[in-house]
Amino acid sequence: MQEQAVAGASPHPGSSNEVFVQLYWCLILGAVGFIYLSRWCFLRQLDFARWLPISPGRRSIMETLCQCGTSTRHSIRALSYIRLYLPRPLSSFSPPPLGRTVIVLSYWGLIATLSTFHAFINDASYIERVAYRFGWMALAQIPLVYITASKRGFFGFLLGRSHEHLNWFHRWASRAFVLTTCVHGALFLAEYSNVGMLELELQLMPMVKYGLGAGGILIWTLFSTIGLSRRLGYRFFALQHTACAVIFLWMIYKHLVSAARKYLWPAVILFAVDRGIRLILFGYYNISVDGSASTIGSPADTVAISSDVTVLTLRNFKHGWRPGQYFYVWIPKLGLLESHPYTCSSDYSPASAGSEVDLQFVIQGRSGFARRLNKYGSQCLENHIDSLPRALVSGPYGTYPKWGSYETLIVISASTGTSFTLSILESVLHNSDQVATRRIRVLAVTPRTYLMKPYLSHFYDATTIASSRQIDYSFRVTVTQETREDMETDRHYAIIEEDEELDGVPNGHIKSLGPFDQLLSWSRRSSSWSEISNLPSPGIDTIYPCSRSIELGNMENEEQVEQYTFTYERPNVRDYISESLLGHDGDCMVVVCAGRSLVAATSNAVATLILENLTRGRLFKNDLYLYTEEFSL
Repeated sequence: MQEQAVAGASPHPGSSNEVFVQLYWCLILGAVGFIYLSRWCFLRQLDFARWLPISPGRRSIMETLCQCGTSTRHSIRALSYIRLYLPRPLSSFSPPPLGRTVIVLSYWGLIATLSTFHAFINDASYIERVAYRFGWMALAQIPLVYITASKRGFFGFLLGRSHEHLNWFHRWASRAFVLTTCVHGALFLAEYSNVGMLELELQLMPMVKYGLGAGGILIWTLFSTIGLSRRLGYRFFALQHTACAVIFLWMIYKHLVSAARKYLWPAVILFAVDRGIRLILFGYYNISVDGSASTIGSPADTVAISSDVTVLTLRNFKHGWRPGQYFYVWIPKLGLLESHPYTCSSDYSPASAGSEVDLQFVIQGRSGFARRLNKYGSQCLENHIDSLPRALVSGPYGTYPKWGSYETLIVISASTGTSFTLSILESVLHNSDQVATRRIRVLAVTPRTYLMKPYLSHFYDATTIASSRQIDYSFRVTVTQETREDMETDRHYAIIEEDEELDGVPNGHIKSLGPFDQLLSWSRRSSSWSEISNLPSPGIDTIYPCSRSIELGNMENEEQVEQYTFTYERPNVRDYISESLLGHDGDCMVVVCAGRSLVAATSNAVATLILENLTRGRLFKNDLYLYTEEFSL
């Protein structure tokens, strides 16, 4: 921006453009306040509903007090879930859900309106006036871009959303910011070129050089955030992204005149505070002082389950975490500049809060850090290496709904996404006296059976807990890229190799079979396969007789054991959710943690069921809600 624009020495003084900057922030803060109040009312509704009996009368009370049980509200929520999924290799270009799309279009419309309102007047100052307006609007957007990028952001606290659930808006807001900035710079360059003053401006006005440099940083940042480039070198992307954010602030500071810098300081302060808080918490979680001795990090135990699945356990972690939260894990021995986010899959119990616990992460991957970690775990087992490397963590991150406020909880996950859903399941079961949840359904989708080995024992243990606390619980495992015959063959050779390797192996290195391995072992040896030969071939509703395969000491009747279902198919998510809701009233939360394909299928299924209930006049039968966690970089 030029000096005269802010000082008022031109027919279009900067003070008039400042009005649009102030209006922009009034609208943004008003929207945040409205969402905060709406969220507060919704949480009060759930807390009030938790202690009321499930009956039509209760619904009438809720409708009277909260005025939220209208068909319009349900319709808007259902439509917001709808999303379009583009199959590979175009999956990275899949648009956001309809609700997010409306928010993005509204925000972009706001930017376009404020940037052009009374700016297009056909006179001698036409180009210059529009360029100034776009420049001021670009300046107005900088704090919002940095706020939505911070992991400890103020907006996230007010909205009850963690960083990963604001990151999508950060990307779209950044694109609007880049577009606005490019228009600002292009118009000034065109104006200077038309009058032959471009070289003179570059010589006499250092702010022009800084502005061009800032624009170059923005364009580079935009192209480096494309999904393909992030996958090719995510560590490089993360480091250069942070460096670009710092350099950009400095260049913009040098580009602006003193009167306009007051709108930049909020971004600088928020960025510094976010980084400072993260640095302080990093030291708090990783430096332990015990008397005169101090230790850094936690011992990291690695176990390679297969060639692409590794279980990483951080021993004696002394700080608390909540179900579903994730940590950035840094093991300098395996990657000096690499830290990666992983969701904790450890057993969660409110009683363990504040005490030493082991953090367990199930990591899947065939390249990069995951591959090196898997190879290191295999070497430790083969060479009997007892020394453990030190691991440091950043986090925990993640803010999630009150899972126990819903009468029915349907949990859907794919492969390692089960780490996220498993901790949610255990938190509800261990805290059942203080939650409203009475019915839980779990659907785990996996391409191969071995990917579920770290989780199945937890699912079986959950059955015992749910039975003792009168919670209706069942789970289904669906294998999508394997047949029953493949599983039997793999297990046959695994047992042969295991028998050959047992001689000479110390007892401490012989691991007992987990529940699912017991099931596979029984299925290979037992003649009961012939007894169920009349069942359909592996496909829809192929149920294995787990009551004969697993001995669960606390199970007293066959009905409870029959809740385990193993199928070989691609699941029909809509039918699964619909069946889980049959004959049950009350609010229902559907939680899904998977890739884009399964998340899109679940979102559309929930939207369809809500709209069907509305069209059939069953508005208060079940209130369906959806929470999604999507695999992405």
